[in-house]
Amino acid sequence: MASPIYRPLDPSKKEIRHLHLRPGIGAQDLAASLVHVELSDPKAAAYETISYAWGDASRRATLDIDGHILSVPQTAAAALRCMRLPDRDRVLWIDSICINQADIGERGSQVAMMADVYTRAVCTLAHVDVPECDFDLVVSSIAAVRSQCEHEPSSLRDLDPHAAVEGFGGTSPLSLGLGDTAVIALQQFLEAAWFRRLWVLQETTLSKRTILHCGSGTLELDHVFEFVEILFQDPMRLVADNSFSLLDEKIGTIFQASRMARRFHEHALSLQGLKSVSDFRDVTDDRDHVYALVGVYQKSNKLSKLPPDLIPDYTQDISSVYLRACQFAMTESQILDVWNTSRLFSPDPENWPSWAWRIRNGDDLEGTHFTYSKKSSGRILRGDRRACGSSKVLRYTRPVFYGERGQVLSIQGYPIALTTGITCVFDGLGDAVLSAFLSQVMDLFLPLQQSVGATLQLLGTTLVAAWNFTAREPGDADADDLLDLLRSVGTGSDVSSQLTPYLTSLRLACMHRRFFTTLADHMGLGPSQLEFGDVIVILAGCTWPVALRRCPGQRYRLLGACYIGELMSGDIADSLVEEGTRLMQFSII
Repeated sequence: MASPIYRPLDPSKKEIRHLHLRPGIGAQDLAASLVHVELSDPKAAAYETISYAWGDASRRATLDIDGHILSVPQTAAAALRCMRLPDRDRVLWIDSICINQADIGERGSQVAMMADVYTRAVCTLAHVDVPECDFDLVVSSIAAVRSQCEHEPSSLRDLDPHAAVEGFGGTSPLSLGLGDTAVIALQQFLEAAWFRRLWVLQETTLSKRTILHCGSGTLELDHVFEFVEILFQDPMRLVADNSFSLLDEKIGTIFQASRMARRFHEHALSLQGLKSVSDFRDVTDDRDHVYALVGVYQKSNKLSKLPPDLIPDYTQDISSVYLRACQFAMTESQILDVWNTSRLFSPDPENWPSWAWRIRNGDDLEGTHFTYSKKSSGRILRGDRRACGSSKVLRYTRPVFYGERGQVLSIQGYPIALTTGITCVFDGLGDAVLSAFLSQVMDLFLPLQQSVGATLQLLGTTLVAAWNFTAREPGDADADDLLDLLRSVGTGSDVSSQLTPYLTSLRLACMHRRFFTTLADHMGLGPSQLEFGDVIVILAGCTWPVALRRCPGQRYRLLGACYIGELMSGDIADSLVEEGTRLMQFSII
């Protein structure tokens, strides 16, 4: 039966629907009309897009569309009331209403056009609902900090993709001068559900301008981005400031969005890179962990249309969507940086390919790339080194997928060594956890020191240098710092302030990982599920060594990325290629 509200759209004309919202105030009923327009029609009315958090879809409100009552999400109705003008119509585009959500085919075709919808809009109006937040205090606090540090956002724009890493611990202590009440208000606001929505990345990156609405107040999103960039440029300088409590996982996702928006106009963004930031954001439909990224990917790479494997199709199940997109990303880039994510540090379901993007649980926020907090976990490996070396043989990969739905990945590489010793998983912040971990590390290290002359300097560096966003850069003092830390732990004395950066780095690098040694006398850090007898390999196109577990039938499961100091420069990989060492074909399931 045809809908009295939704007439079919003409995909050949790239039609969308505008919502003409009738004027009103307060609790007055919402009323509007839906008008078909061609997206590219220069005579079509100018419009604004609305961004909001869907929230609990079972909570509903009503909207009068030309005399017909439409059930809409309560959060959408709240956003419309916030944006409604008192004296005239307002032309808007809002996904839950302008797209017929009951028509799966239309939903897919409209999602494929959303990049154009946002780039052509006058601006995006974001409804950030935080009822108990003192929004006026948020606005004034952000303005004060931006004024105090007005030189910093521009300097951040000149930094490379690892912008916030290089300065960690390298600048003088900073006080932002915020009162405790202001910090609480900022935390309430910045942890709003809207900031955690994955679709926000596309909406804010592609929009000409985004204005945040909270209650009756407004704030430019760019100002929020600048504030968060100031926090994350060097968190160690804020350790003694009350604003340090703002540096948690949820607010770290805002830094991600800011960096993406800045880089969008400077670099083509890979699907792998985009996907690496999506797992820790909220979506209503898990397929949108892919589909919410394709618009940014298309515009960033200046594609006239989406590749077939990335065209939104909500008739596909989630596993098919993930597999096709993952295979596309790996084949397109010929680099396995897709494995540079924290998902590798928690076990995958046995029936899911270990090499593929993990289908995360909706509540799984374990480990985000841009967090600096007491809950820190899986982080990205340092990207300035490549274990696969510089040779054309290993620098890039040509993945082959076979089996049902291409769930087996065939890839070349070199086996390096089997693990012969592993510690417990470093999984906690207590002194007892640190003491037990370091004791086991030293039990494995001392035999290496005696047999092959392994140095305390290399050990000290290994324990802090493995992943980005550590509190300090590895350096010549790593051996001395580790010795001082071992003495403090051994005697039960407090760690000196001079050792704080090293200890913080160690915790960040080792959290949820094991220290291990190998039959070839290597030492390193690996994923939590690493066991005795697992094999460390260098794979074509993979920046880091990885740990594999042998399975029946000459197949392997991927456990995760590893850090081994001697391999990270790529010299060993290059030597193996130069010597003509035969590559091994690994079938990873």
